[in-house]
Amino acid sequence: MFLVAMDVTIVSVALPGIKASFDEPASMLSWVFTAYNITFAALLLLAGKLGDRWGRKRAFVTGLLVFAGASLVAATAPSAAILIVARVVQAVGSALIYPASLALLLVEFPASRRSMAIGIWGGIAGLGGAIAPTLGALLVEWAGWRWVFLINVPFVTVAVIAGLAILRETYGDGTDDGFDPVAVPVAALAIGLLVLGVVQGQPWGWADPRIIACFVVSALLLPWFVIRSLHHPEPLLDLDLFRYRSFTVANIAQGLFVGSSFGWLVLMPSFFVDVWGWSPLAAGFGLAPSAVIAAALSPIAGRVADRIGHRELVVVGALLGALGLLWWVLTVDSRANYAVSILPGMALVGLGTTAGFATLTAAIMRDVPPRYYSMAGAARSTIFQLASAIGIAVAVAVVDSGGGGGTLVGPYRNVWILATVASFLVAVVMAMFFPRRRAASIDDPS
Repeated sequence: MFLVAMDVTIVSVALPGIKASFDEPASMLSWVFTAYNITFAALLLLAGKLGDRWGRKRAFVTGLLVFAGASLVAATAPSAAILIVARVVQAVGSALIYPASLALLLVEFPASRRSMAIGIWGGIAGLGGAIAPTLGALLVEWAGWRWVFLINVPFVTVAVIAGLAILRETYGDGTDDGFDPVAVPVAALAIGLLVLGVVQGQPWGWADPRIIACFVVSALLLPWFVIRSLHHPEPLLDLDLFRYRSFTVANIAQGLFVGSSFGWLVLMPSFFVDVWGWSPLAAGFGLAPSAVIAAALSPIAGRVADRIGHRELVVVGALLGALGLLWWVLTVDSRANYAVSILPGMALVGLGTTAGFATLTAAIMRDVPPRYYSMAGAARSTIFQLASAIGIAVAVAVVDSGGGGGTLVGPYRNVWILATVASFLVAVVMAMFFPRRRAASIDDPS
């Protein structure tokens, strides 16, 4: 999970080295980053359904093998085109791994310890995504960009061996039945086009006919997919999941949280480099405190959530995160003063992230029965990917607009203000709408 989450963002720091090796235009090389994210988001629902049908262990190990093979091809790619294709295949492996890993975890723990287990799972995944710029910068500086991909291979090999020996196979209910074959390409195309439009809106221009076409086709296909899922006997996404209020409300909160978090996280290295004049390596280390705090405390947060409930912990964490972002709004300026202006906010944001990524995942899955584990995990991950893409696109657009009083810090401050508001809304949504008691069954409206 660490490697899968890390590969979503780590390539961004390797792009200058990749450009130097292949001498391709930046518009093409951006697809090394974009192709992975689009493919990953588009295939998560199908991967979750396949995990339930074929077996979660089988899907997990297959995903690991695909991921490792594609990482090796990417590390040795002789051209940019082959590297982009390898990234697409790598995303296929990641899509198989992500929902299957959560489903395999959940079946091994009783409800009383499940939040703790998800806390560890989410903490490790969150650490992978947050520390990727730091680790990527180290690898690129010490060994070259190819090691950003090559480092995956030995660790995945160990995971495959251990997984075959330790994990037990589990299935979802109704594994002998088929599932809607028409919905597979429709869902993948609708989600893929939506992510493509969001990600490429800034580079291509929001009025570009290609962007407009992406949104129009997605807007037509997504409602059709929902209607078909409501009436098909074996839908790709069982919409009964959203009858669990805990699942729906926590997913809304997760979308707000992830969108705001990835928006400022992806741009923070640019702030350190462009405004404060730091090196890329120093910028990577500047992000580390938040990730380290979140990874260290997520298991503890899981145990606390098992005792006091998810709602209270997420509300407190979201408010702490909002306070940390507000600290940046009020104290950060063009003079580099990390210890006074950035570090206190980074610590508060780290505490907020502790209660965000992992505890929100546990809240989403709290009332989901075992037969839906892979599908629910895939739906959660799809919403996660869409929210992160939208959050990054909005943040980049805000910074590129150059607003904020004409200062270098101003555009970044606007991003932090938006993130502060989003974090506060997470607390409001969870406090007002997340149910205290567990749903007894799918017919229980609470």
